[in-house]
Amino acid sequence: MAQFNVTAPTGKVYTVNAPEGATQSDVLQYVQQQIGQTERSELDIGAPKKGLIDSFTSSVGRGIDRAAITLGDELPALVGSALGQDEYAKRQLEEAELARANLEALNPTQVKSYKDIGGVGDFVTYAAESIGENIPNILGIASGTGVAAFGARKLAGSAIKK
Repeated sequence: MAQFNVTAPTGKVYTVNAPEGATQSDVLQYVQQQIGQTERSELDIGAPKKGLIDSFTSSVGRGIDRAAITLGDELPALVGSALGQDEYAKRQLEEAELARANLEALNPTQVKSYKDIGGVGDFVTYAAESIGENIPNILGIASGTGVAAFGARKLAGSAIKK
């Protein structure tokens, strides 16, 4: 049995023992069946409405958390898979899926897809969230490029002096 921690939007953590191969959806359904009716609404997928600034700042946080999931779970899964450690890679990918589901439960996206845009307000919120979620990626690329350029200049400078 695999053990999963499911965090409700209120911050309460439910520990669930589920069979190997259980999906996040399976785990959430099980938790919803086991908890009381008053707590059940905590796990509903509906996102509380936020203002534009709150939506933007929340999306930046989601972007940072998604980058951490990529570096902490998905990248090790790729390395493990390349090294023939398929069971390890599978566990890492399961952890990544669970972490993404917990992230969405704790910090839900206001407008999940361009298909959900119902007016100008939704479009502005969707655009702000899309930009905010990608800021960590942009900064990572920019800082990586900056570090590489700085290193190249230092190497070139020392080679010229020699």
